[in-house]
Amino acid sequence: MAMKKLVLGLTGIFAISGALTACSGGGSDKGAAGVQPASGGGQAADKPVSLTIWTGWPELDPYFKKMAEDFKKTKPNVSIEVSSFPLRDYEKKVAAALPSKSGADILPLNPSLAIRYIEGNMLAQAPDDLAKQNNSGIHQKIIVDSTVVGGKTYGVPAFMGAGAIYYNKDMLKEAGLTEPPNADNLLEYAQKLAKKDASGNLVRAGMSLRLSGGGSGVGEKFWNILAQKGGSIVKEVSPGKYKANYNTPEGIATLQMYVDMVHKYKTDDPKVKHDTEAFQTKAAAFYIRESNVIPDTKKKAPDLNYDAAPLKANVISLINYYVAAPIKRRPTPRGISSALSPSRTITSSSFP
Repeated sequence: MAMKKLVLGLTGIFAISGALTACSGGGSDKGAAGVQPASGGGQAADKPVSLTIWTGWPELDPYFKKMAEDFKKTKPNVSIEVSSFPLRDYEKKVAAALPSKSGADILPLNPSLAIRYIEGNMLAQAPDDLAKQNNSGIHQKIIVDSTVVGGKTYGVPAFMGAGAIYYNKDMLKEAGLTEPPNADNLLEYAQKLAKKDASGNLVRAGMSLRLSGGGSGVGEKFWNILAQKGGSIVKEVSPGKYKANYNTPEGIATLQMYVDMVHKYKTDDPKVKHDTEAFQTKAAAFYIRESNVIPDTKKKAPDLNYDAAPLKANVISLINYYVAAPIKRRPTPRGISSALSPSRTITSSSFP
């Protein structure tokens, strides 16, 4: 059921983008991507249409390409090119491309990142029928709310991730640890699993912390650990209004753990490899990350002997599909909703 929801959302987004592209450069404004207008009359716009989608999750390429292939079966004149990049490179590419109107047609983005582009009129508002689909009950309210800015729908839910503790089973066995790490013994396990050379330099992190990179990622990983202690980085003080909430005993305890790991016990160091690369190359014993670790590790480190342990609390990471704002000669998606109705279908095939 979850996969069908994702397919439905992406199919609708392909249709929107197809309409925008078909209507540019002399394309017909009566239909989109080979779709006959709902009102009847006129010929379907069967001219070749090329769409582009960028992503920051190379491990999800098979999914995106599968959806593109399935969409092409229903709209043979539409070609969809999928390009993926490392996440931070993707975010930089989007930041440079959207203001210059050179971005891809379809952009999966974290809603906290997308809001700046929505406020800058760089992302298109979704048509009414997709907004209605979002609110049809197939998604939880928290997910639907993330697609709305200023009372208007811009995104279509794509996927979400929740964290877990990924740990190297061989390293735990070597250290005599019979139980997986948990939210209450992160510092203890980090000390027991870190390795140093004869000069005292760290060669393997116990727990790989997110110490650098995109600000949202650093903050999100801190938030995830803070949540294990019962805290949150923000607090809602009235409907839709929030204030910082990390200057609390829980926030201080989380920061202290970072300080202790890096400076007191030296179980992590900014100089060593971090995150998934460190885990896959055995430069870290364990870390907290979302489920994209699984397909990525299967591809890059298939022989790694690892497992995952649950967290006590989780910070959900949401990703929505967005369509780049119309450029020269392109109408807004709102005006083409009726032409897109035949494309609001779920593909017949599934993706494992």
